[in-house]
Amino acid sequence: MTGPAASVFPALMRIRAGCLPDLATEMAAVGWLPRRLLIVTGAGPSARMAAVARESLAGRGTTSATETVTEGTVEECSRLAQRLIAEDVELVVAIGGGRVLDTAKYAACRVGVDWVAVPTTLANDGVVSPVASLVDRDGVRRSLAATMPIGVLVDVALIADAPVATRRAGVGDLLSNLSAVTDWRLSEAGGHDRCDEFSALIAEQAAESVLTTADLESPRALAGLARGLIMSGLAMAIAGSSRPCSGSEHLISHALDQRLDVPKNAHGLQVAFASLLTLTLQGELTDELLTTYVRLGLPTAPSALGLTGEQLLRALDEAPSTRPGRWTVLSGRSWTAPALADLMSTVHARLAEVRLATV
Repeated sequence: MTGPAASVFPALMRIRAGCLPDLATEMAAVGWLPRRLLIVTGAGPSARMAAVARESLAGRGTTSATETVTEGTVEECSRLAQRLIAEDVELVVAIGGGRVLDTAKYAACRVGVDWVAVPTTLANDGVVSPVASLVDRDGVRRSLAATMPIGVLVDVALIADAPVATRRAGVGDLLSNLSAVTDWRLSEAGGHDRCDEFSALIAEQAAESVLTTADLESPRALAGLARGLIMSGLAMAIAGSSRPCSGSEHLISHALDQRLDVPKNAHGLQVAFASLLTLTLQGELTDELLTTYVRLGLPTAPSALGLTGEQLLRALDEAPSTRPGRWTVLSGRSWTAPALADLMSTVHARLAEVRLATV
């Protein structure tokens, strides 16, 4: 995603248990109870949460309807945008995971309608980012420019009900900022790009905020993860680009998704593992980060993602071509099986030292 930084940041933000039933009250407090509102949700547990939202809005003078989205495609966004126009919708409330939020944000952006994000999982940094990850008509996943929500409600009680694997993926996506920011700074040092240090600092601080996270269950930990992911979205909005949160580690993940027939894994877990490789190449892999991986159960080997060495080798080779205009630590490198074996050996040796120190 490239373009000017978003001029409007979320004016309403609540991160606490039980804020979803208070949706109408929170919106009324900032004057956001329009005549026509559309709730966009998924077909799973988020549908029940959408019912809670509609109950909250009942009797408030707002006509609310529900749209269920399941595909996460550009075509589905087009259909949703047509409905927004046909029904003269004034505000979209997206309640669900990343697929729901990305579909709603892109459709709302296409029509010029404001939207409110109510995430039901914390699996990635797309909660407030002005980027929508959608599948185009050719079946290729693309990052498309969209708009930030004008409000964000993170009901920590609902997040706690989501599978713990989603929170682990969220931590992984957040920690990958460390690799992305390093790539950006190295790119500027090499004369390839200009690094916006302000947005880079926000992305870096967002990642570092979870380095001391002790668990993925407590309300405190979930609220901290939510704040970190929101900060990542703000970093991208300020930069006008996904650059502060997407570097070589994301290109590896893109190659796995777009070029190889491999098991489907959560995006956050793929970039978490890839970051171990890229941070090692950058000379920035720290014991503190490795300790966090071990403590929270993040993937540290290709087998944890169902990948073979050959598949990982291909992903490393093809990663730069998934975004040719973005310089990263992988640019200009060629990979062989021995080179990958040496890289993995370095990572595993560092991990062994960390595990020994924590016994």
